[in-house]
Amino acid sequence: MFLAVITVWCAQGILTSSALSFPAKVTSTDGICPSEEEQTETRRVLANEAVEALSIGQAEDNPASSCSVIPSYNPSGYYWITPATGPPPVQVYCDFNRQCGCDGPSTWTRIAFVNISDPNHGCPSGLPLYAEGSFGLSVPACGGGWPGGCVLANYSSYGHPYSRVCGRILGFQWQETRAFHSLVTYNLTVDDNYLDGISITHGIFGSRTHVWSFASATREVNTSSNGCDCSNSDPWPYDTSFVGNDYFCDSGGEENQPPDGEYADDTLWDGAGCGPDSTCCEFNNPPWFCKTLPQHTTDDLNVWACINTTDSDTAISLIELYIQ
Repeated sequence: MFLAVITVWCAQGILTSSALSFPAKVTSTDGICPSEEEQTETRRVLANEAVEALSIGQAEDNPASSCSVIPSYNPSGYYWITPATGPPPVQVYCDFNRQCGCDGPSTWTRIAFVNISDPNHGCPSGLPLYAEGSFGLSVPACGGGWPGGCVLANYSSYGHPYSRVCGRILGFQWQETRAFHSLVTYNLTVDDNYLDGISITHGIFGSRTHVWSFASATREVNTSSNGCDCSNSDPWPYDTSFVGNDYFCDSGGEENQPPDGEYADDTLWDGAGCGPDSTCCEFNNPPWFCKTLPQHTTDDLNVWACINTTDSDTAISLIELYIQ
């Protein structure tokens, strides 16, 4: 248990102290020190408040209002919080040391953790599970959906306001995925199926806000609309519109060639395995992204697994998302 000191003060200085709680100050309006009985009652009240603060969120009958009110000296783990929409309490993972490449406070609420290598985890609804070895996969993964469409997974904020999102998504490329080709060719919006890969948004149709994109490209170094803007020498002559610079782009093909007939061994968006002429492993410092939103929101996060290209796919092996 965390130990501190209860220190009871009055106008004439320190009266007494005992272990268990946080420093506190007691004053008297008439400048007279409290009686011994009053000092004892003050210490008792402060000690009870300290114990409650230390244990908040650790039981269903003592939930926290959010991860941010739980003392950050506690270990990261599962705690009980009350959704802003009301009871009953729910268990969420509070991370008190997460940075994700973000500056500032390190307390985050994890709202999504899907690790397909863990047999206790399943694919988001609508995505097929491919076992290790299927189509050349080195690990289990979830298929990306169907050509020309997106599959949606919603992850709840529990109604709590947040203004920052961080996290990572890992996947594998199958055949010639085309990254932002549809976006830059057809002038699509965030409400459309605008990429091969994964899109994170919040909000409802017609007023969605883009958070981050994970584009799966035919090749990393390619000035065509099928590739990534990852060349050291040739600029990519396209405008990513509402996406801006809030994306990772990667290709799993060896020697700058797309995989043929099975998933590539090279994991997408992990910040590793890029070719010598590619900057994809440096741009925005994958695998972790950090996004500060223009304003607070209580929206759920939407994770869209999208395919634009026939006979291609982007399988997902990991989703890990936090809000603050």
